[in-house]
Amino acid sequence: ALQDLEALCTLAAEKGFDYPQEKLDRWWKEVLLYQFHDIIPGSSITRVYVESRARYAHILEEIHAERDQVLDYLANGEGKCAFNPTSFSREEFLKLEGQWYSLKAEPYGFATLQELQPINDLHFTENTIENSRVCLRFSPHGDILSAVDKESGFDYAESRLNTLRLYRDKWLFFNAWDIDWKYYEKPSLELKAHRHETFIDGAKVVRRNHYRHGRTVLIQEVTLFSDRPVVYFKTQCDYHETFKMLRADFDAAVHSPFVTCDIQLGSLQRSTGDTTPIEKAQFEICAHKYVDLSDGMHGISLMNNCKYGHRVKGNRMSLNLLRSPISPDSKADRHEHQFTYALYFHSGDCNQQTLSLSYALNKPLIPLNGTVNIPSIASTDNPAVVIETIKEAYAKDGIILRLYESQGKPTACRLQTVFAFGSAVETDLMENVTGSLDLNQLEFNAFEIKTIKLQRESSGEQ
Repeated sequence: ALQDLEALCTLAAEKGFDYPQEKLDRWWKEVLLYQFHDIIPGSSITRVYVESRARYAHILEEIHAERDQVLDYLANGEGKCAFNPTSFSREEFLKLEGQWYSLKAEPYGFATLQELQPINDLHFTENTIENSRVCLRFSPHGDILSAVDKESGFDYAESRLNTLRLYRDKWLFFNAWDIDWKYYEKPSLELKAHRHETFIDGAKVVRRNHYRHGRTVLIQEVTLFSDRPVVYFKTQCDYHETFKMLRADFDAAVHSPFVTCDIQLGSLQRSTGDTTPIEKAQFEICAHKYVDLSDGMHGISLMNNCKYGHRVKGNRMSLNLLRSPISPDSKADRHEHQFTYALYFHSGDCNQQTLSLSYALNKPLIPLNGTVNIPSIASTDNPAVVIETIKEAYAKDGIILRLYESQGKPTACRLQTVFAFGSAVETDLMENVTGSLDLNQLEFNAFEIKTIKLQRESSGEQ
């Protein structure tokens, strides 16, 4: 939300809006305070979460209020549009006030919403849902028995996909910090849907599964949108377990000696083996927006919007959804939760399309009333180079754009922007100028980060 607001405020400031630097500083500092290492993994006491969640909600309300003010400043005329807060072009569907729309949005751009045209590729039966790209077949218990690519005929499910399991999460001395490194060898309980309903809603077909275990209630919408090889798992869970760990397990028909893991501003690869001491130590691994298994012919990306613990050994991808330790927080995770994860079925190796879809999952389109005639604030001609940040320079003498090479390969790109500027220079992360550059030919090493300052006419190098 803060990054989106910075980009919008930077655009509005070029049109006379007062850039809210003091507010942004205050919000960033408080958010970073709550990124303290014991808050993120769930290893603080109850009071910490009560207070930080309340403050998060208040900060988010303030940020959205400021964002709405900026959007009102930018918008004019009739109709509806949406802002794409990512570095990737997107073709998506939106449902607003009961009405479905479609749009094509350029990177960091505004796009007018078009009334949804009739869609003919969505179908379902008692145990299947499908679109023009993929057909999913479900077991009576709600997990996926097959996921067939309609073009190639390849079934991405070797066994079952999205099997929800409760694993024993026994007491350890560092209860909230650690999990049993052989938990997967212990008896587990598979959640079985006790009922489901399937329906088509505009641009999507949905199978809604209902699960219950004791006082725990979980409702999950397994969704396919028109003409996309991506299945979304929108999940609501009222969780009441003790010493149990809820995971979603995927036994894929893709075998690879390594898994690609998304991290901030790049990715890394880890072994899927379980033989050496190092491989055994990777019984649980972290990743940000996705993990991907690819064998050169086929691949499957497991994306998420807030769940970062994974186990990927052999062909099983397992996503850690919820835990229930009792120390130091006796109420840890025993609340209502909302989260979404997704599977992207693809050919070839992991590439920028997985990254694009994972960004879209984490940074949804921002709708607004009126129109903004700016197709793109900034973009590159190479999708491997991602624009991560657009903001006002802290010295108030220009605009900062932070880019990175995302695929681990040397490359080059051209940067295009609507901003007027006198000169472009490269800076370090503290925005100190380090040299000049040519926006028409930006050279990147593998995973290189570049911070670019667009200096205004009246400013010079410092």
